[in-house]
Amino acid sequence: MAGFDTKQIWKVFFILLAITVLEFLIALTPALEGLRTDYKLAVNLTYVVLTLFKAFYIIAYFMHLKFEKINLVYSIALPPVFVIYCIVLVLYEGGYWNGIRKENVTSNQKIEQVENHAPEHH
Repeated sequence: MAGFDTKQIWKVFFILLAITVLEFLIALTPALEGLRTDYKLAVNLTYVVLTLFKAFYIIAYFMHLKFEKINLVYSIALPPVFVIYCIVLVLYEGGYWNGIRKENVTSNQKIEQVENHAPEHH
């Protein structure tokens, strides 16, 4: 960490400050209620990207990973990526199974309605 001086500290500080200000402006914008869905998606995606960039910047400088060997960086950075990937997969599959369950409940209700209204044979 020989090249990390006061100038570099202030540079990191102002970059993180700028990202934080942008995040606050995005998060506190009251005009989001009137936006179309595709614009909301873009705003939310921008917010997530800024947050991830800030997190990686903090990890790189304050945990000193920028100055470590690449194998150590991979061993620290890749497991959270895999955990997030697994969470996304579980949420996606959960939504899929929930949709199938709702379709089955709806079709079973329709079958019951048909059976209940069918004329009885004596």
